Amino acid sequence: MIPRILICLVVGGFQACVRADAIIYPYEANDLPNNEWWIIANPCEDACMAWVEGGQFFLQWPPDDSDLANYHYWIAQPPQEAPSTLWVEWTFRSNMPFDPNQPGCDGRFSIKYKELSDSVLLHGDAVVSFAWDIVVSGLELDELHTYRFESLDGLNYQFSVDGLVFEESTGQGGNGFNYLQFSGRGDCPRTVVQTMTNGWSYVRYGTLGSGEAIVSADPPAGFLNPDNYAGLDRFTIMFDQPGYVYIDDITAAVSAGPVPAVIKTWRLDAHGPETLEVVLDRPLTVGETTRFTINTGGTPQIVEYTLAKQIPAASTWGLLATGLTLLIAGTIVVKKT
Repeated sequence: MIPRILICLVVGGFQACVRADAIIYPYEANDLPNNEWWIIANPCEDACMAWVEGGQFFLQWPPDDSDLANYHYWIAQPPQEAPSTLWVEWTFRSNMPFDPNQPGCDGRFSIKYKELSDSVLLHGDAVVSFAWDIVVSGLELDELHTYRFESLDGLNYQFSVDGLVFEESTGQGGNGFNYLQFSGRGDCPRTVVQTMTNGWSYVRYGTLGSGEAIVSADPPAGFLNPDNYAGLDRFTIMFDQPGYVYIDDITAAVSAGPVPAVIKTWRLDAHGPETLEVVLDRPLTVGETTRFTINTGGTPQIVEYTLAKQIPAASTWGLLATGLTLLIAGTIVVKKT
């Protein structure tokens, strides 16, 4: 895993990490992109088919055929000014497994913003940097994955997939044109899948602001009956505004027993961009308290769970517990008296 450097601004002598998302433009795949202000740079024709179904935009190529389909969106072009900061997020799926001998034959997403220009190569179970020097493999094949780009200054930037930051880089040179492009290539070798299909459920971008606060969680923070929550290996957090946290932004501590690791963060989009799901590598330990501390750029947010049929007389952290969950200053805590 590549270490993530937290993006921060220095304000009045202290660091204020930016995180919250102000949305400027969302494409929610309710219609074809060209009906939602996207320009068809390379039309899906001949061998390629394009359609919208169930909140997803699909591109498909039959066996032994390929055809580039490319969609372009202007963020800003001279004399229009680009946003002061930029995040871009999209979800992508493909039924094509990654072929290390032919990266870039599947999907692609490109961003030009101020002094930087870069692309990532998307595959059904992997993502590859444009220079081919970074490969994140082992993604679930033909499942939607969340990809995200962030830049505070139009020069330094990062890419992530499902909350894992895999590329941090610096751009050089700019011409004042700012845009997004996403495309499907359709020319992967058909050794496993004959009919090749890409799917996109949304493309959004906006500006980065101050840290958001957690207002609730599902399951609710506090004491949970293990009869109802056995095998709990994920939970959902709801922010007071659209926001995103990365895997490295969440730390876990357990009163005793194995500590779960966060393996994925992604927006639970059916509930809006304020809702994020956190996926763990193992279920919470029954009979113990697990505390998740979440860095959103402001006051640390805490979501804490205790799986127990009876409220213990005292926790191993030296505090008595009533199981009463309170929301205090945007932080979810379990009041212990």
